[in-house]
Amino acid sequence: MPVERHATGLGASPDASWLYVSARRSSSYLDWRDSISVIDTGTYSVVDKIAAELAPDTVTVSWDGARLYATH
Repeated sequence: MPVERHATGLGASPDASWLYVSARRSSSYLDWRDSISVIDTGTYSVVDKIAAELAPDTVTVSWDGARLYATH
């Protein structure tokens, strides 16, 4: 499944229909162009990419699936 170069964390929705993959586009800490890929687990395809700053290391989905939290 294609995601950005350096996957750094995974998070799944409560019903497991979505997988969120935080990724760093570069190994350089000076390059802050990062993203979170949204994967539909039913089709195993990337359906969206969310721009993120400050190199997200982990992603966590709230218990009700309404919010996505990314940490650095």
